[in-house]
Amino acid sequence: MPITYTDNGGGAANGSDLEFTFTFPVLQTEDVKVALNGVTQATTKYAVDTASNPTKITFNNTSVDSSVQETSGAPKSGVLVRVYRQTTVGKSTGDDDPKAVYAAGSSIRAVDLNSNTEQALYAIHELQNNPVLAEQIDTGAITSDKILDGTIATTDIADSAVTAAKLANSTIITTKLANGVVTTDKLGDQSVTANKISDGSVTTAKLGADSVTNAKIADDSIDSEHYVDGSIDTQHIGNQQITTPKIAGLNVTTAKLADDAITTAKIANANVTTDKLASQAVTQAKIAASSVTTAKINDAAVTSAKLADSAVQESKIFTQSVTTSKIGSAAVTTPKIADNAVSVAKIADSELKTLAGMQSTTASNLASSTALTATTAELNQLDGITLETTLTGTSDTRIPTSKAVNDQILAVTNALGGFVAIADETSFPTSNPDPSNGAGTVVSISQVSSGSAISINSSGVATIANGAGTGNTVTITGFPTTLRNTSLAASSGLQVQTTTTLHTYTFHKQLASAADIAAISATVNSFSNRYRVSASAPTSSLDGGDLWYDTTNSKLMVYSSQNSAWEESSAIGNFFISTISSSSSTGGGSATANGTAYRFTISDAPVSAQQLIVSVDGVIQKPNAGSSQPSEGYVLVGNDIIFGSAPANGASIFVTVIGSTVGIGTPSNNTVTSAILQNGSVTTAKIVDANVTTAKIADNAVIRAKLVDNSVNSAKLATDAVQTVNIANAQVTTAKIADDAVTAAKLANTSVTAGSYGSSTSIPSITVDAQGRITAASGNTVNTDLVADTSPQLGGALDTNGNNIAFGDSSGGAADDRLTFGAGPDLSIYHNGTDSAIVNSTGDLYITNNGDDLLLQGLDDVVIKTQGGADVSIQCFGNGATELYHDNAKRLETSSAGVNITGELECDSLDVDGQSDFDGSVNLNQTTNFNSAGYNFNIDRDNSDRLSFCWNNQGTREWSFEHKANGDLAINRVSGNGSLNLGVGAPTGVEAYYGTSKKFETNSGGAEITGKLTANEGFFHDGGGGDPTVRIQTDDQAPWALAIQNQASGTQGYKSFVDNSANYISYLFGSGSYPNRDVYLNDGSSSKLMVRYEGSGKSVNLYQDGSKRLETTSDGITVTGRIKETTKPVFRAWKSNGQTIPNATNTKISFTQETFDVGSNYNTSNSRFTAPVAGYYWFSVNIRFSVSNVGRCDLALAKNGGFSNQYPQGGQNQTGSNDAGMSLNGSMYLAANDYVEVYANQNTGNTVSMTNANNINNIEGINHFSGYLITAA
Repeated sequence: MPITYTDNGGGAANGSDLEFTFTFPVLQTEDVKVALNGVTQATTKYAVDTASNPTKITFNNTSVDSSVQETSGAPKSGVLVRVYRQTTVGKSTGDDDPKAVYAAGSSIRAVDLNSNTEQALYAIHELQNNPVLAEQIDTGAITSDKILDGTIATTDIADSAVTAAKLANSTIITTKLANGVVTTDKLGDQSVTANKISDGSVTTAKLGADSVTNAKIADDSIDSEHYVDGSIDTQHIGNQQITTPKIAGLNVTTAKLADDAITTAKIANANVTTDKLASQAVTQAKIAASSVTTAKINDAAVTSAKLADSAVQESKIFTQSVTTSKIGSAAVTTPKIADNAVSVAKIADSELKTLAGMQSTTASNLASSTALTATTAELNQLDGITLETTLTGTSDTRIPTSKAVNDQILAVTNALGGFVAIADETSFPTSNPDPSNGAGTVVSISQVSSGSAISINSSGVATIANGAGTGNTVTITGFPTTLRNTSLAASSGLQVQTTTTLHTYTFHKQLASAADIAAISATVNSFSNRYRVSASAPTSSLDGGDLWYDTTNSKLMVYSSQNSAWEESSAIGNFFISTISSSSSTGGGSATANGTAYRFTISDAPVSAQQLIVSVDGVIQKPNAGSSQPSEGYVLVGNDIIFGSAPANGASIFVTVIGSTVGIGTPSNNTVTSAILQNGSVTTAKIVDANVTTAKIADNAVIRAKLVDNSVNSAKLATDAVQTVNIANAQVTTAKIADDAVTAAKLANTSVTAGSYGSSTSIPSITVDAQGRITAASGNTVNTDLVADTSPQLGGALDTNGNNIAFGDSSGGAADDRLTFGAGPDLSIYHNGTDSAIVNSTGDLYITNNGDDLLLQGLDDVVIKTQGGADVSIQCFGNGATELYHDNAKRLETSSAGVNITGELECDSLDVDGQSDFDGSVNLNQTTNFNSAGYNFNIDRDNSDRLSFCWNNQGTREWSFEHKANGDLAINRVSGNGSLNLGVGAPTGVEAYYGTSKKFETNSGGAEITGKLTANEGFFHDGGGGDPTVRIQTDDQAPWALAIQNQASGTQGYKSFVDNSANYISYLFGSGSYPNRDVYLNDGSSSKLMVRYEGSGKSVNLYQDGSKRLETTSDGITVTGRIKETTKPVFRAWKSNGQTIPNATNTKISFTQETFDVGSNYNTSNSRFTAPVAGYYWFSVNIRFSVSNVGRCDLALAKNGGFSNQYPQGGQNQTGSNDAGMSLNGSMYLAANDYVEVYANQNTGNTVSMTNANNINNIEGINHFSGYLITAA
């Protein structure tokens, strides 16, 4: 229940606190009231904070009540401080108007609707929640009838207050007497009669053996709890006493069903799914011919074992294969024959037999080879019905015309006397037709001349000017209510009776016209064929949708044109609104939400929780599987729903059953037809091996996807069944071809000419593809002259005869056109088109000169490389410079100025004149002087082993470097204070001094600064006795912009603040190895949680005023409280004009005005609602018709222009009243972008008009269409 008051908000009264908080919302601060110990205080004694959403009140010292307040105004310790809401019902106190008042034609704003709704809602909550305070009870207001019986307890009665005078006679009953005070002496003889013995006090010990006889047991007094389990045997139960209500849901198990009890009629179409079929249950006998179509066979379900030998024949692969021999007797039924397919030549004359009651001429017409001809009379005879023009007797097959009825009535009434027939309303007799000028003679008008000739007023009186001749007005009284304010239809008849007053008649009877009688006759005739009652099934005049009540089995059957059979009607999948009652199990005890009950019993309970829509205060609950109480949502256990927690006291619980299922058990033999089987339900496991024969397979049903790989073996194929067109390209592999099967005749010719290639002067060139086939062949002539010499001398000195031995370029990685030596070759000499190379691949390469100098001469540079040419060792340039390298890194370079050294230079003494650059280390034993352009820089080593520096020969050392005994390095300013120590502590640290005061030090934990570190922002370190804190401030004073605090010892955590006076974020490590790592976002003013990340559960929690409202879980999101959806689609549309509905025509109703349309999903131009998201929607339609005739009017919703009995519908029979209302309510599933429209239909025989009313009771549109999203899918 919503909160409307807060007791001791923020803490109990202690005599000093002036502020108290409250958590309920208010519309205005004037609605906040305060009571001390139940007494409401004046509004001048406290103030409500002026925030947009006030949450506290503050007492002052105005008019202090010393009994409950201190002098400061603070409530005394122990005083109950109640802050409550008392919503002003009106614009101001004492005003009865709502917060917003709508004038005619004004626009409705959301803020006004919300304001009025909240005003009324708050007031209702206060009536339900707020207790009655003492000052609200007038003196003497609590009379005896105001006190609830049993509410005055012992503690409410003062001692000795109940005197003898206060005790009524016979008020001291047994319960008022202490045990043992009524002794034997107090009881008179024979005073303990039957009515003195309390129920249940005669225990077993008080009864003698066999003393409880049949006569002592009252009728209907033995209940179920008196039976011993198992004591009621079969002989104790009367025949036919176990009815359907006595059987609990899901208790008729397979063992309870007799063999063959579930027949075909018990099974709804398409309900025998794969799970319902036992393995090997579908034998050949169970499969109807041609019922195993492609849709019935799962992919890869037809294995080799399922196919009978020779089952896959030519007929299954090609068309035109069903010959006469393949068609069984009587297999070609009516649905198998195409229209106009049966010509005269197909019908044998002997089959045309004379029908019962048929004239011989008709039979001869049927037997002739000409087209069928028949007269109307003959067709009537074929139908068994004759339209008679005279009444000659009684007959069940003859229907009289209206003229025959009228003639018969005239003949009978004329024979009796007192009857006068006139042609129309202007032919009344000029004198009283009654023989005695009295009343009672019937005057019958044959036909009313026009629709306005006889008009009846609201009193039931009709006047006809000149009805009995010129100047004689005829008056007819006594018309029934149904005919008042109407005019009699043209061509209808009317009978009236004379009165004692001339030309005044009383209404007797309205007569139907001949057309009406013919229509009624046709309707009766049609109904007699469409609905029949008998003990056996009708076999003639059968149309889809015909109804037959089976009196033998007390069942309503419907004829299926699809299956050509009578089937039991069913109503599976209907919607039910469940009735909620108290559950007797644990967690129950109440039929309504009381804050403690979490289990309730519902009516029409389905099998699964997923078939329910359950809402609590409009919030759809999550369905769960199982029978244990869930953590959220609900489960369904039998007829009980169990919530994860008890709904709040007074919460609204709504349960809708959206469907039901039927357990069908095991079907009887020969009852599972093709129509009952779902597509894909016949799996491999359901088919007995070798039972899918040729007759069971529909033509072209066995497609590639239905065959398991390698399942069609040789035995399954008929001879010559596999033709070329059946073999996919490239599917005949080597393994499929028998040895020696590919003869020369099977090989196609290639482009290679047959013959021999190659000779002593030519080399054959042959091209072979990957399959070993010769695709090209030719001969290439060989030139044997190596150096243009016909007799080269090889093996001795090679005489080139003045010519060159030419080698081509060796390029592209090929080892050709080279001069090679050795077996490898080990040494090769070649030119690659750009460079020349001498390559040695084994051992060392020696270039030896035993004469003068060995010259390596290059036109430009000379480079010596190692590592296969990757690393440079020596490089000599054409400009005279030389470079020496180490590991491909240059270390020394000559130039016109000297030598450049890269890296360390080690020497005992070094004098440098001019510029010197050192990239490496220089080891010095004594003073080193650097001179350049008149400036000197001296480095020397003093007696204390310190390295000192002076500049420009000043002689005064300015800085010194000292390597101390402990390994530290100190950098000191010699002529002043200040130093920098490196390598302090273990392993190493740094100290920086200002003068002789240390200001900065690094250690294993970080860095410590003595004094203030000033940058763009301020830094502060609290070194006091509290927790260590580092704070960053915007200036020299608080408040702090950021504070990082190491919390107390043992918590192993850190807390980060952002401004102590505002909000802060904290990050807390867990214990041990810090597994949790929680992150908090808190309200700095009240320390209340706002956001929390829980490291252990990986969840995120959101809080409202310190109370958790949302939590993420592994399954989704858990919300505590109400989810307010502001964008859920909802609309209401209405009609501002009338509309006519033609007879027997589906007509769309146009609703062209909108009251509201959240999300703009309703289109007034085409009267459509389009679903923005997929989900379940609720729709409501209300229209009013002006109906004068008898008939039926229906409403229906159409989805995407189509109708279904699964969509909401509504309708009612009309009795001819002038104004009839009709409504439609229901839910339906819509996919995104599905659209819904409203259609109407009526069969009253005339056009029906919708009532043209813009509003009723100040609600726009008496004809309206509305809907909203229940829940998204």
